[in-house]
Amino acid sequence: MNQTPDSLSLDLPKKVNEEVTLLFVSFDLARSTKFKKFYGNSQRWVKPFRRFYDFASSKVLDINISSEKKFRIWKLIGDEIVFTLVVENKNEVGEAVDAVYKVMKDLHSQFWDPPDDDPFDIKLDVKSAAWIAKIDDKWNYYIPSEMLLASELDPEIVQKIKRFDTNDYMGSSIDEGFRVASMCSRAGRLALSFEVSDCLVGTDKEQFVRHIGYKKLKGVWHDHHYPVVWYTPDLIADDKEIDYDDFLDKSSFLDFELKDEDESLRMPNVDIMKNIAVTLNLDRSEDLF
Repeated sequence: MNQTPDSLSLDLPKKVNEEVTLLFVSFDLARSTKFKKFYGNSQRWVKPFRRFYDFASSKVLDINISSEKKFRIWKLIGDEIVFTLVVENKNEVGEAVDAVYKVMKDLHSQFWDPPDDDPFDIKLDVKSAAWIAKIDDKWNYYIPSEMLLASELDPEIVQKIKRFDTNDYMGSSIDEGFRVASMCSRAGRLALSFEVSDCLVGTDKEQFVRHIGYKKLKGVWHDHHYPVVWYTPDLIADDKEIDYDDFLDKSSFLDFELKDEDESLRMPNVDIMKNIAVTLNLDRSEDLF
């Protein structure tokens, strides 16, 4: 028996004016352009790229926030794969971020220590980012996919669709997230948007949020400096794994970096987060749910 779109459990709003909050997570291959250029003629680059997509998608789709909460693949953009997850509170955001970090570290380890029988002269790596958006009719909205507008769908197609978020999303939070993913993350790191960082304040994941500096992101916050924040439970161990070039790059990509003596300025500090939100008229995490 065929199912109609109304019977699909996609956890997405049926109308634009029905609000839902989505966590977006990006996994991106670092050094991929250099890698493909080096191995392009031999096609040796295909195997590790396929391993990246297969591993990332299978591991993220297996994350269980609850029996009703599952990530979905949203977009494949070149060497990047983006997932979405419906979240209803700060604790769910924290659980999801922590689970995504573990997947990212597994991927990082695979590319940092490739199999002995499959050595590469150029090492690939993985970087990741997480951002959040309240989908409504004010700042961010969605465009239903024509795929879900068909009057009847084959059950097998339905099961495949359930693994994908087939809508498109537009708005300032979406743009901000892609800026964070492209400009604030580095190999072996999970970058967080300001809103995701704010969600972790007051949870048991707050201790793993590391504010490393500031950077201006084009089109974001009206040219104000944006906090660069990494989620990194094992920061000390991570620093030992970063290679020489990436370690230097940690400082060079920031407009300015926070030093040890600036510890009082680090986020997530409730007063700092509140001050930034009030100054720039930003929504706080409590406004997302």
